[in-house]
Amino acid sequence: MPKDGNVAIIDDVAHVLGSLNPFTDSLASESHISVSTLRPVLQHFLNELLAPDDQARPLVAQIKHMISTDLSSRHESENTCNISDIASFLDPRFKESFFSDVDYPFANTRRSSCSYRL
Repeated sequence: MPKDGNVAIIDDVAHVLGSLNPFTDSLASESHISVSTLRPVLQHFLNELLAPDDQARPLVAQIKHMISTDLSSRHESENTCNISDIASFLDPRFKESFFSDVDYPFANTRRSSCSYRL
């Protein structure tokens, strides 16, 4: 039987992972996933679902930070950024939806790192 402290930890983990569930389920159910969905999904994860929250409990903040750090590190190479930026920009579903006026993928031909946090 879990103790009160364990139940609180389980609730915190369920809270963080539960918010990611609809996106992971929809992506996992697709037989073919387009690279153009990479940037919008990662951007939504990092900017909204995993964004730091001052009122979150410390464990929730730590879990969110660890997940966002891991996701960011997997997609930080310049080639991955350029491919996902251009594919998302060209996809009619996302065209201009996830880019600011000055953040078009080909506006700066060289950049030091990829940032999905806009």
